[in-house]
Amino acid sequence: MMDALDKLAAKNAQHDSAVKAERLIILLVSLGLLPFYIDIGYAVWTDLTFPERHFYLLISGVSCFFFSGLLMAFGELMRMRQWLKWVLFLISLTWFSTFWIFGNHDPIAFMPLIPAFILIKLKL
Repeated sequence: MMDALDKLAAKNAQHDSAVKAERLIILLVSLGLLPFYIDIGYAVWTDLTFPERHFYLLISGVSCFFFSGLLMAFGELMRMRQWLKWVLFLISLTWFSTFWIFGNHDPIAFMPLIPAFILIKLKL
């Protein structure tokens, strides 16, 4: 009887860790799309017309997903403390939001990818 309970406890612990990992991934992706959410608000606030708004949001969503996806992938490969990864990710998202949405400086917005790539090359 105890053997079956031990197996069930082990399965429950494994399931709990899988659920925790899924929640972390959902949180990361939601946070990664934060510049896109800001951009949606900005497009509504500036009153863009129908065709401009959809094209603008499509370009913004694709670039935000590209930027955040690369940073998240680089973050997984970096050997740093978890809290430091989160702080660097939030700083990079703030940088991207500032220069992509409000500053219209597209090349400058993607600059945090360069030091992230260099860190990956040095750490690997």
